[in-house]
Amino acid sequence: MHGLGFLTQPDGTTYRGNFSRDEKHGYGEHYWDPPTRWYKGYWHNGTQSGLGTYLSGSNPQERKGMWQEGKRKTWLEEPEIHMIEQK
Repeated sequence: MHGLGFLTQPDGTTYRGNFSRDEKHGYGEHYWDPPTRWYKGYWHNGTQSGLGTYLSGSNPQERKGMWQEGKRKTWLEEPEIHMIEQK
């Protein structure tokens, strides 16, 4: 798959966003258990990479962070988010 698409996994998780060579790549939204657990942000070769927003937990709260190779590197605070989004 290449370009914009929608994918539903056998376990019910869904992804809608950009693909490149059958991998999540570019901006996309992955939903594990909507509306309480999701990631909206950037992907590179199938893994979360770059700026993204994550929501999870029994008292869900959105948090923005930086991701690399599918792992969160750091949570970001509001001033940092503004600096990154302005680039």
